[in-house]
Amino acid sequence: MNHRNRSDTDTTLLKDHLTGFEAQYSITADAGYGSGENYEFLEEKNIEAFVKFNLFHPEQTDKFKAQINKVENLFYNAQQNCLYYRMGQKMTPIGTFIKKTDNSFQQTITQYQAQNCVGCPLRGLVINKQVIEKLRSL
Repeated sequence: MNHRNRSDTDTTLLKDHLTGFEAQYSITADAGYGSGENYEFLEEKNIEAFVKFNLFHPEQTDKFKAQINKVENLFYNAQQNCLYYRMGQKMTPIGTFIKKTDNSFQQTITQYQAQNCVGCPLRGLVINKQVIEKLRSL
């Protein structure tokens, strides 16, 4: 993509850049354009795309990988629709809700919660409001 219009939210610009180019080209874009909304748009328009997600580079670092309270570092079992912490603690879905982005794009968010943290040696590292009710977009 030759046209570059930098803003704080490049994720909002991709659709405008591609108007009229549907299914004619494949595109490559940096992580600034990585969003669920853009991935869905590209798939709907059958556009072959190589767009990194916004946390691609941070997720490659040892520092990020060591943070056990990051949802990206949990194991997701698609067959059982559950998440697992490193110690094997299972988190099951407790509900879903719709979240709207600034562009009015609607995301379905599934909320997961651990069943029992008593006695877990990692409890002190992961217990906080963000982890007790961990959100994961699926």
